[in-house]
Amino acid sequence: MAKEFLLDNDTSDEMLDGQFRAEEEAKHLQKLSEILLNSQRLENAMDNPKAKAFFSRDPNEVEGYDRLWVSAIDNVCMKNLAGAFRNYGIEFACNFGDWENGCTDDAKQSIEDIASFKARKVFEVTGLPCVASRTSFEVEPARVQDKSTPMNR
Repeated sequence: MAKEFLLDNDTSDEMLDGQFRAEEEAKHLQKLSEILLNSQRLENAMDNPKAKAFFSRDPNEVEGYDRLWVSAIDNVCMKNLAGAFRNYGIEFACNFGDWENGCTDDAKQSIEDIASFKARKVFEVTGLPCVASRTSFEVEPARVQDKSTPMNR
């Protein structure tokens, strides 16, 4: 942000960066508060009196793990994720892969916002670092110069 556009020109760059980050975080949190996704598995963990002990246990050192994490990804992707992070000593305590849209607007949210929402919700319940994702793909029309054949049209 250019200082000449500010009312107080004595404001330091660090203060501006901090203010900008705080404003961006507030906007992001407001956007996330509109998401109504839910996970039955996460709700069960919230209500389970044994969950706190389960998520605060030590990782399995015999298997070579030194950190415990959780995830919120599609269940079919869990083995690949666990295998990739195993080399870094990360054991996944649990995967919350049963997310469902709470309203029709949830399907319109960005991939990044959904992943951020999931990771924050799971962290609130477990207190563990969380890897979260949202799968998606887009189909765009091909740009073909030759439109003479039906296939190219």
